Amino acid sequence: MDYSAIAVRYSKAFYSLSVEKGLLDDAKKDTDLLLSLYSEDDSFGTIICSPIIKSKDKIAILGKALSGRISELSMNFIKLVINNGRVEHLEAMFRYFAQLYREDKGMKSVVFTSAIEMDANTYEKLKTKLESELNAKIDLESKTNPELIGGFVLRVDDKQFDASIASKLQRIKSKLIEAEV
Repeated sequence: MDYSAIAVRYSKAFYSLSVEKGLLDDAKKDTDLLLSLYSEDDSFGTIICSPIIKSKDKIAILGKALSGRISELSMNFIKLVINNGRVEHLEAMFRYFAQLYREDKGMKSVVFTSAIEMDANTYEKLKTKLESELNAKIDLESKTNPELIGGFVLRVDDKQFDASIASKLQRIKSKLIEAEV
């Protein structure tokens, strides 16, 4: 993913301060929570990026919504970003922070998408197998997409392996169309 210079600069500063204060793992949990809010609720990003809502009101709203859920350091970072008029870059800042964390910890980001939900036992077996094969700690995210029909899509960092039935059917369809021409 391509990040703006603003997102990179703020993320690196937040990351460095988290390390310096010994709160890196807390900051990572906070950024994970905030990224989940962005992905699960469209109104979250809309509200905090709204030019109609004043900065002090955004800070008050987030303060109430996140009270007791994130660290003081993370809340102060969010306040700084809002007060500096950079709130539209906040989600990218959190994503880049997560990338810095993974790189620092020697982790690889893996997304496994299948047509049906993966059970806990299969999840653990897959995670163990991937850690062994990739010789790295794995940050494994499991997703479900019924449109795959069957099979799976595995994304490791920026590489993707598509073994889904839907993509195989699409390739067959393309070959049939080519053969007709």
